[in-house]
Amino acid sequence: MAVRSPVSAVISMVIAFGLGTVSGCGHADRPGTRVPETAALSFLPQVAVPNLVGRQLAVVQREVQGLGLVLAPKGISPLSVCRPDEVCRIFAVRPAPGTKLAWGAKVEVSFLTSAESRFYREHPRMPRVVGRSGAWAAIVFQPVMGLVDVATQPERGLLRGTDRVLLQSPQPGTPLAIGQPVKFIVGENRGGRPCGVRWWC
Repeated sequence: MAVRSPVSAVISMVIAFGLGTVSGCGHADRPGTRVPETAALSFLPQVAVPNLVGRQLAVVQREVQGLGLVLAPKGISPLSVCRPDEVCRIFAVRPAPGTKLAWGAKVEVSFLTSAESRFYREHPRMPRVVGRSGAWAAIVFQPVMGLVDVATQPERGLLRGTDRVLLQSPQPGTPLAIGQPVKFIVGENRGGRPCGVRWWC
């Protein structure tokens, strides 16, 4: 059996190490040889949140991405969707403008669709809805319907097949804040006889 000399053993080890490094199996990833990604990001300058209130959502998205931040848009209700052909305006920003954030941080913005903006311009205060029909209320509040909770109950004093809003919240004349929940209780006469608090038989 052939016996290797010390010199040949050293040469074999050097060759094996070199081949392993080239093929990706060496020790290039051993502790202390790689810079963690978090450490690399720490060298990037912080970014100040710009003042986005009142601006168009589609334009702001490109601008914020160019700054190295991530924009997170949110409507006033689950039904609020900004269509590609629609002008949606931002009314709130978190964190506040001027706040310093790390590169890649998230900026939350709340927006209004065109229809929602028009609704709040026309109704800075809660209108009187009591005494109106449920259909009237549905038409007026359609742009913010995702914020409206409607409950119904039998009402014998109404003509058959009609309904009326009996209670509302907020009260008429109350300043209407953007995103504020609205609730109506609607009395209705479906004919027949009531067989419970909210149902007709």
